[in-house]
Amino acid sequence: ILVADKGSDQITGLIDFGDAVYAPVINELAVACSYFLNKDRNVAEDLATIAYGFHQYKEIYEEDLEVLKDLIVARYMTTLLITYWRAALFPENKDYILRNNPSARLGLKMFSKIDGEAFLQPLRKKCKIGPKMKQDTTPNRYIPGAVKLHPEMEAKISHREEVMGSSYRLSYAEPVHFVKGEGIWLYTADGDQYLDFYNNVASLGHCHPQVVGAMTKQAHTLSTNTRYLHDTIIEYSERLTDLFPAPLSQAIYTCTGSEANDLACRIAKYHTGGEGYIVSEYAYHGTSHLISSLSPNLGPTVSLHPNLRTVPAPHSFDPSVDVGEQFTAHVQGAIDDLQRRGIKPAALLVDSIFSSDGVYTEPKGFLKGAVEAIHKAGGLFIADEVQPGFARTGDHMWGFQRHGVTPDLVTLGKPMGNGYPMSGVIARPEVSREFGASARYFNTFAGNTVAAANGLAVLNVIRDQNLLENSYKMGAYLKEALESIASPKIAEVRGSGLFYGVEIVQAEDDHTPDEKTAKAIVNTLRKRKTLISTTGKNDNILKVRPPLIVTKENIDQFINTLRDVMSELGVLSH
Repeated sequence: ILVADKGSDQITGLIDFGDAVYAPVINELAVACSYFLNKDRNVAEDLATIAYGFHQYKEIYEEDLEVLKDLIVARYMTTLLITYWRAALFPENKDYILRNNPSARLGLKMFSKIDGEAFLQPLRKKCKIGPKMKQDTTPNRYIPGAVKLHPEMEAKISHREEVMGSSYRLSYAEPVHFVKGEGIWLYTADGDQYLDFYNNVASLGHCHPQVVGAMTKQAHTLSTNTRYLHDTIIEYSERLTDLFPAPLSQAIYTCTGSEANDLACRIAKYHTGGEGYIVSEYAYHGTSHLISSLSPNLGPTVSLHPNLRTVPAPHSFDPSVDVGEQFTAHVQGAIDDLQRRGIKPAALLVDSIFSSDGVYTEPKGFLKGAVEAIHKAGGLFIADEVQPGFARTGDHMWGFQRHGVTPDLVTLGKPMGNGYPMSGVIARPEVSREFGASARYFNTFAGNTVAAANGLAVLNVIRDQNLLENSYKMGAYLKEALESIASPKIAEVRGSGLFYGVEIVQAEDDHTPDEKTAKAIVNTLRKRKTLISTTGKNDNILKVRPPLIVTKENIDQFINTLRDVMSELGVLSH
């Protein structure tokens, strides 16, 4: 590109982009391989090593692997063709032009003898390769016409879409119609009861009488907003902030997790002056305009923020890998990339149990280095506790506490009101002070009197029924039971407290995701009146999340049903 000063026709500069073109990313790996895979060595092992390094920073998909060998061969062929053509045009420069031809000829000769599948096996084993994200990333949803339903159900679904539009989704291949909830059970109009091992909103169980009682009593008395003095919201704020490490002492209320994360990011931007954000590569943090752009989980049709950088989830199947060091390196790399482009980091935002990425909890402390890195860069650490918060992880009230770190901002939601729409941000005063004074944040329904009474009842139930302890004890029992299931399809059971991910793969010692089997398990469980879901970018991880009131009897029933389903699907070891 020739550059001229504004208003002048004088050329003052030149920008040479070289090979910078818009093309499939897998081309880059093919070109790199063409330079390295041209020696008399184990080509498959060398490819796996090169691809593994590439995969850590730019994800490779199964669809890419299907064309990788052909692209490498094409690179060798074009190298030979173009260089011989140039050498004929410029014979005086022949030696320089043909300098890479011997290695290209050797590479071409080697690849002509390589079986495509055998060539890729070491790569698949070393890297965790899956398919590209689908347009619709909602797991296990109902697709009209895919399954034959009762005419009455079809009519109900059709009417729902007429009055609610097409943006809503129904869970499971065959939707289920509930009319009542009580404790760990959900009930249909026919009186069938379903064991709920999925719902993280009613984490104290559906329609908990103490919470419903407090909500009803307050609704009968007074329902108004935070611009009037009211004792309950002050009492609730004090009780809530007392559950956090000392620097986190101020509560700002919102209505949904999306609003909480949106507000936290606004505060971070205001406090730091930064505009760069870092999240995990398949994170979901909400649906507002800002937060949807920081949520890769929503799929390719939702545009990502131009100043967003994503990092791989903190996990490795290789036990020799230090997960904390690896995650820190990825976060530091994202920080460096932002700064190279003149973008100051505002925040590292992570769900402390990485629930959308696939549930990653171990080892304890792996977040420390990443938090130190973002602080050193002048950014804030925001812990998204919308899913892992309120005793869910068993060890502590909040997921971030497992890692020995103290966030600058914490976002809350889902179980905060046990079904009543409540959320909020817990902040260090020095972080939120100027924003609060200048932006004058207010939300009509957030922190209303009914919400305050409801939230206080939730805290009382968690305390009075020792649900943090129950989460820890029953979580250990559930984990042991899940790990006892012998199946070559189960690569790993991950989680803490009452939040687990069970990774389903193609075969033993093969970490290729098996989305089909995972969804078959979920939908067959639904037919057996047991509810779970899937998570992860490949929808191959079973998401198991019973309420905090779960008992051994409930867990035994779930595990027995899960064994029966896996046996029916032919995925248990014999």
